Amino acid sequence: MLGTDFSVGMAGKGLNQAVAASRARGHVASVWRVGTEAFGEVVLDNLGQKELGRSFLNRAPGPSGVGTILVEDS
Repeated sequence: MLGTDFSVGMAGKGLNQAVAASRARGHVASVWRVGTEAFGEVVLDNLGQKELGRSFLNRAPGPSGVGTILVEDS
């Protein structure tokens, strides 16, 4: 498969639910564990932009978990 575009975005059921609860003025406490590499920095920036608390944030040596989504033209 030959790729023509690439983007990085934040999603996932847990993150989506936390953002929705926060926007509905709910009190949200989440536990986060991210790596010390570039993707970990992206996660930290995103949590700050979404105004989600980082009280329970843990930085782990090494990579963060990532998921890949491939979309084929129809």
